[in-house]
Amino acid sequence: MEKNRNSIMIAFFLMITIAITIVALPTVDAHTPPWSKTTWTYIAVTPSPIGVGQSALIVFWLDTLPQTASGQYGDRYTFTVTVTKPDKTTETLGPIGSDPVGGGYSNYIPTQEGNYTFVANFPGIKYAGANPPPGGFNTAYAAYINDTLQASTSNPITVIVQHDPIAEFQGSPLPTDYWTRPIYAENRAWNTIAGNWLGGTEPNQNFQPYSTAPNTAHIVWTKPMEFGGIADGGSDVSYYTGSAYESFWSAGIIIQGRLFYNEPKAPRYGWYCVDLRTGAQIFYNNGTGPIQVGSQTSAHIGATNIPWQYAQLSFGQLYEYDSPNQHGDRAYVWSTYTDTFGSSYKYTMQNGTSYSFNASAGSTVWQMYNAFNGDWICNIANVPSGTRVTGPTGELLIYTYNSAGYLTLWNSSKALEFPNNNLGVPYSAYQSAEAFYWMWREPIGRTVDGNNGYSWNVTAPKNLGSITKPLSDMIIGTSGFGSYGMNAYTIWSLSLKQGSVGTLLWSKNYQQPPVVNSTLTMGPMDEESRIFTVWVKETNQWYGYNLDTGAQVWGPTEAAPGYDMYGVLTSIAYGKLFAGGWAGILSAYDINTGVRLWQSTLNTGKLEGPYPYWPIRGKLIVADEKVYVTTDEHSHTQPLLRGWGLYCFDANSGNNLWNISGLYGYGSISIADGYLVGLDNMNNELTCFGQGQTATTIAASPQVSVHGNSVLIQGTVTDQSPGAKGTAAISDTSMTDWMEYLYHQQPKPTNAKGVEVSIDTLDPNGNLVHIGNTTSDTTGAYGYAFTPEIPGLYTIIASFDGSKSYFSSQAETIINVQEAPTATATPAPAQASMADLYFVPAIVGLFIFVAIIGAVIILVLRKRP
Repeated sequence: MEKNRNSIMIAFFLMITIAITIVALPTVDAHTPPWSKTTWTYIAVTPSPIGVGQSALIVFWLDTLPQTASGQYGDRYTFTVTVTKPDKTTETLGPIGSDPVGGGYSNYIPTQEGNYTFVANFPGIKYAGANPPPGGFNTAYAAYINDTLQASTSNPITVIVQHDPIAEFQGSPLPTDYWTRPIYAENRAWNTIAGNWLGGTEPNQNFQPYSTAPNTAHIVWTKPMEFGGIADGGSDVSYYTGSAYESFWSAGIIIQGRLFYNEPKAPRYGWYCVDLRTGAQIFYNNGTGPIQVGSQTSAHIGATNIPWQYAQLSFGQLYEYDSPNQHGDRAYVWSTYTDTFGSSYKYTMQNGTSYSFNASAGSTVWQMYNAFNGDWICNIANVPSGTRVTGPTGELLIYTYNSAGYLTLWNSSKALEFPNNNLGVPYSAYQSAEAFYWMWREPIGRTVDGNNGYSWNVTAPKNLGSITKPLSDMIIGTSGFGSYGMNAYTIWSLSLKQGSVGTLLWSKNYQQPPVVNSTLTMGPMDEESRIFTVWVKETNQWYGYNLDTGAQVWGPTEAAPGYDMYGVLTSIAYGKLFAGGWAGILSAYDINTGVRLWQSTLNTGKLEGPYPYWPIRGKLIVADEKVYVTTDEHSHTQPLLRGWGLYCFDANSGNNLWNISGLYGYGSISIADGYLVGLDNMNNELTCFGQGQTATTIAASPQVSVHGNSVLIQGTVTDQSPGAKGTAAISDTSMTDWMEYLYHQQPKPTNAKGVEVSIDTLDPNGNLVHIGNTTSDTTGAYGYAFTPEIPGLYTIIASFDGSKSYFSSQAETIINVQEAPTATATPAPAQASMADLYFVPAIVGLFIFVAIIGAVIILVLRKRP
């Protein structure tokens, strides 16, 4: 909150800076006699009311700008603030210096309920020409020296302090469903999930602390990088994978939800930018063409016969520039190359000033690009060698130590800042150009001399050895490491704290390694636990040492299997050291004690290859409480061994959460914004893992029903990821087999299950009623029958709540349930009376009698002659 208030304060004075145009600078050389001017002091305090214990922002300023102030140079005002509390006691804040436009600020936390009064006091000033710029003040500014501004006091400001705190601004909570970039600036809490991957310039390049990460093997999209897979009929040999030294996948920079990667195909210059969530291409940059390494006039345009020196990306940068005039991050991507033959640079400025410098043969050149559109911005020549790290505001730093006892810090931002990027224009030429003060403006279209980028060069003890790793407050270095059979070695530390930079903090001379005739490697370091680690190659064991003293804290650990002598991958996160190597066993150690917490093996090699477990090689990344490892070997055997995989383990328990077949090796993997991306050399396709979007549909039959009858609800839940759009959404437990069916041409799993669908209804009375759950099948279809309880309109809702593999979706439909029709009564048959019962046989008897008489008459008539 303190930083936010400071930013608000700076923004406030930006507004005041605009007022500079209404204060005309006189053109006279001096004021005779010197002026003495009346002043007015102002103050503002916010917020009011405010709660006890909350921080108030006090802003104060003068009506007149400091007349000799220009950017960071010139005189400044001082202020005090008198605070009168509800109990009538007073407190004085300050003195507090002003900024170059005559204002200042302070934070204050009230401790009593009631009214507080604030008054700002300006004691007056006589301009002395303090803090002069290089070359001295020009005439316009020097004219004010010896002038006086009289003292003044502001009107009082009253602030009401209450018992209950006032409500803080509530931003949007973290998303639980699909989200995209850009993240609206009010949603500050989202910074915990909005990670970028800058290509190895982070303090711990194997730890991604600011991103979620895939919980299943769900693939979002794939993109071919080169021909891959089985090459021709009659042979089981696949296309070349790029191993071991010509990987088709490098860089893997992720900034603002965009993935940057280099052109994999010969002649391999240029690079791509695609949408991380979809794989859709945003732009392509050809890297300004092949690097010109044989010309003495230009280092970035031309032709060459050395194809591996074509411009390709090396790393990314988010540079946070904060000054009274500008605030915020800028995004860049960088390529680097070696100027093989050396170059000369010469520029003529608009004012006629010429600037030139030379870059020696073998020197390094950095090329800077705008990450948003890929446009080339500028170059830095003569970039020094050394140990590169990222500074606290994203600046690219290089530390260099030599045996003569010189420790230097090179800063890319300093090499590019004004006036260095103005290519030697004298200070007097831009002294009055107010727009250049506290401004970050890249030298567009130019190559600047990296020799201007040194922040400091200090004296340090001689013959210490070499830098291993710079930390925030110290440098750790070694001597005698890396050679078999050494008899002694040294670990040392130099201070990086202001006021003591280059001072030797400690140096430990060890008479022999922990194991005689062994080879030591410096492992990862953890500033939080103040531990650095050392790996003994021959015994496959770890040791832990204290960063502040060099003393051994723990070790040796339990020995890893022999294959690990060929190399291990490591990371420190969540208080653990994670390590795994060629032996195919991932281990986690307590970073404070060295105790092994768990071990997990990668699946056995079955009948393929010489390995008992698949070697952990290529990359080990920790993110979102999970550890991701890739399997690989030095040079891919042909035909490719079957069984390589990408693995995900729980960082706390070591449980294997998921794995999927794939050869993700030299090109490595990158993680940001919840997605993991890497190149699978089994088919040479770039593959992105993460949660996918879904679509749920619903239909009801019949839509007009009769009360008492059942209604059939049916629909689908489908995966809408670009790589498999329209296929069935499948359960997490079936995900690996399903992805290998969709993307790796494996048999369709017969036991795969779909996802659970919740069926709910908004009944005619407005009640939300849960009807039941059902599960979709491997076509995505689901169905559910229910009988409405009352007549009327129903809104039927089918909801898929999402899973570890998918984001949620839902759909609705409406049915009408009518009253059942009223049944028509059937008349009852008439009942016969007793008289009727006697009458019927009488009638029957009469008919019989008549019939007999008729028959007799016929017989008589037949007998007559």
